[in-house]
Amino acid sequence: MRLREIDHVLDARIAVAVASLTAGERQILAAFADYGMNQTFWLTKENMGSLAALPRLLDKQLILTKGATREGRAMFGWTELGRVVADNLQRLVPVIELPKVEVKGIETHPGDEVLEATDGTEQPAAGDGA
Repeated sequence: MRLREIDHVLDARIAVAVASLTAGERQILAAFADYGMNQTFWLTKENMGSLAALPRLLDKQLILTKGATREGRAMFGWTELGRVVADNLQRLVPVIELPKVEVKGIETHPGDEVLEATDGTEQPAAGDGA
């Protein structure tokens, strides 16, 4: 009975961690997924996305700090929860290719807001990557 309770607690923790996982966090988990449970890893290049994602992965207890490199970069390792999420990342948070839709010569995706311009043509809303 105790083993089942542990499985349910782990399942709940996985569900909570995955429910709030951002695309940036997923990218970092995918990049680190090749490293084993007893290995340390670190970012060789940092950007705003990775700098924002790392504290959230630490807060979610998916990774933990193991040390620092001589260059001052933080080194990380897996928690058991993080290793389970990384091992099942594609199933838990699949990458889905959105179908492309042609709207009067403009490539959009379903759900993109399309605005009508004053000349009668349709244009994607500002900030939609057009």
